[in-house]
Amino acid sequence: MTASAHERTIDMLGRLINVPSPTGNEQAISLVLAAMMKESGYDEVIVDENHNVVGMIDSGKAGKTVLLLNHSDSAAAIPDGTGDLYTVVDGKPFGKDGMCVSGPGAVSPKSAITSILLAAEKLAQNKDKFAGKVKIAIVTKDLFCNHDGTREAAPLINDADIAVTAEPSHNEIITCARGILQFKVSFLGKPTHWAVADQRYNAFYPAAFLINLLKDVPAIEDERFGLTGYNPVKIEYAATAPHIPKQVDLIIDCRILPGESVDGAIAKLNELTALAGKEFPEAEPRAAVISNMYPFRTAGLEHELDVLSAAAEKALGREVKRVPLKCATNAAFIREELNIPALVFGCGDLGDMVGGEMIALKEIEAAAAVYYQFVVDFQAL
Repeated sequence: MTASAHERTIDMLGRLINVPSPTGNEQAISLVLAAMMKESGYDEVIVDENHNVVGMIDSGKAGKTVLLLNHSDSAAAIPDGTGDLYTVVDGKPFGKDGMCVSGPGAVSPKSAITSILLAAEKLAQNKDKFAGKVKIAIVTKDLFCNHDGTREAAPLINDADIAVTAEPSHNEIITCARGILQFKVSFLGKPTHWAVADQRYNAFYPAAFLINLLKDVPAIEDERFGLTGYNPVKIEYAATAPHIPKQVDLIIDCRILPGESVDGAIAKLNELTALAGKEFPEAEPRAAVISNMYPFRTAGLEHELDVLSAAAEKALGREVKRVPLKCATNAAFIREELNIPALVFGCGDLGDMVGGEMIALKEIEAAAAVYYQFVVDFQAL
């Protein structure tokens, strides 16, 4: 199949790739997304003050509201130079099926955004095929690992009856995902001279004590997600030589398995921090959560899963698997804090994000067909 057969997909994906969207700097791509939604005939498009974009398509008939959501920020490096940032290539030499697009952010998130936009455009052109409304939300700051964009957009999407968020799963259905907790534990010290070897006032010692305690917390090895647990990742401090710092901050990453308690993980770290405080009372250690993405699972959503499975199998013409996701998802926030049933499905693969990102155009279009079919089928219930 030639590139011309995928003209609309290439146009949408290429426009998105050509606008770099590093986390926290999504203003430019929000304007492009809003323009694309208006071109596709949405009934309403809102860009909030944080550059989250929410579009709405109203069938004009009473019914439910389906939310399709993804994020706009990308971890891809921004290349130098001018001109198009994407290329269209034959995927066969790279082990891909058919024509592919390669470029920064092509796999995640921009192929998933494209699949959602393709589905929404078809829905806007075929309002007689469904009832109710469809909302498309493309949110910001996903890679800050704190559900920031989804939380900011909540007032615009919290009327949804169901949500489907896009995550890379090679067009399989995701039924569980790890959560991410990040902590900062602060230790006070006194900026004494390097020559004064008093452990009571050197904040590195209580930080090292806590690191040693964390080392003794057994890591959990899960066959789906690998090792998970507490992991010190950074030490932050400011000091003027030759003096030790007044404060040392230890940054700790903790991955939470589906079904595990976020509160339990916080309580355990507070317990260990208190032990460090008992050993080094002058340091007055204190722990704070600096980011949290909830773990995700679909327990209790068997009916909704069956509807998505049936729609996916109808659209794809094959059996659709149910798989885990090794990264976190905004579907967890939608379930936990907005109390909206949320499912996860998307094109692309996490492994394809290493090096130059490349994705088959037919995979993007297949995901779009699934989103379209799900909206039609869910609204018909």
